[in-house]
Amino acid sequence: MNSDVWFEWLLHHRHADDPAYGRLVQASVLGYADRLLDGARLGEGMSLVDIGAGEGLVAFRAIERIGASLQVILTDVSAPMLQYAESVSQIRNIRSQCAFLECSAERLEGINDSSL
Repeated sequence: MNSDVWFEWLLHHRHADDPAYGRLVQASVLGYADRLLDGARLGEGMSLVDIGAGEGLVAFRAIERIGASLQVILTDVSAPMLQYAESVSQIRNIRSQCAFLECSAERLEGINDSSL
């Protein structure tokens, strides 16, 4: 899999390639994701756009909470991050609920204004 600076930082440098510290970081970040999702008030049959999705943590957490009826669109400027997130979605058997778009937060190309 290709990499870039963002991919390397998020998957390796953020937790200094230390698996134990990585679990602590992941638990902390999941807490923030849960707070975000609590405020989003998602329900069955809805769609979520995760802008700057990174490894897909928010999108995948939302699917865990809502279930099979939730559709998510993950966007990121990093093609390697999107490839990584797509591979995770396949491992979790949720690929059919996900769409992946490489774009910046400023230019959400591929998402129509009235699509959601």
